[in-house]
Amino acid sequence: LEEVTGRSASALDAAFRADLFQSLAPYRGQYLPTQSLAGTPVPGARGAHAEAARGVAALAAGDLDGARRALARARATRHPTPDDEADTLFLAGELALAQRDADAVVSAFEGLLGLEPPHDGYDVQVRLGLAELHRHHLAAAEAHLRRAVELDPNRVEPRGLLAELYADQRREPERLAMLEGALLLDPM
Repeated sequence: LEEVTGRSASALDAAFRADLFQSLAPYRGQYLPTQSLAGTPVPGARGAHAEAARGVAALAAGDLDGARRALARARATRHPTPDDEADTLFLAGELALAQRDADAVVSAFEGLLGLEPPHDGYDVQVRLGLAELHRHHLAAAEAHLRRAVELDPNRVEPRGLLAELYADQRREPERLAMLEGALLLDPM
């Protein structure tokens, strides 16, 4: 590589790290539980984070009872950190989504935003948008979905949901803009 680029290995490494740092900049400071809670924790791991990860894995496997038990264990954690509280609220919200309880979804995910520091991010905003759509709170749904697009402009889902919302409201120019953005990201 040094011969091809005319740069030293350390200069290439520094350039790579700077590029990576720049490309990940939009995610800095976001709460990304679909990443941090992915996979099953190490057997024997304890604490709210491990229990929330177990609960999310149980939901992915269709095991609502397992998710409920994990949520109870996460809530029973003594002296939880703000991150533990966030993971517990995320699991509560995911369980409410699975049960189609939009009010409980909003309560859990707004709880994340109310933590100190707030735990905001794409995952939170898109779920709030979905719940508000189900509650027919269309202005709130639009605000959350637009925020999700801001937080992760490379995701198709919030654009598609906004396009549907705009279609229902007969807002054709906005619907077409969202559809165009979604198609640019995923031409199918």
